[in-house]
Amino acid sequence: MDPGQEMVKSPLRPVDLSTMRGRRWCTQAEAAHRMGVTPSAVRRLVATGALPAVQVDGQVRLEVAEVERYAHRRRCCGIR
Repeated sequence: MDPGQEMVKSPLRPVDLSTMRGRRWCTQAEAAHRMGVTPSAVRRLVATGALPAVQVDGQVRLEVAEVERYAHRRRCCGIR
């Protein structure tokens, strides 16, 4: 691994920090607000793998595009 390329933990897979650049990320609380659910609901979705997330320095981060995609499916298709 090159210097500056730190690996981070993910519930699904390890993620190279360099691949995170250029993407928008949010916290679980921000994701909950965007989705209109509680933060505990977001934690459950992350824990079950229904909503992908990564952990950077002990903080869980979700890609905004994934959060918006899930929120859209939830609104239009009734996914809970």
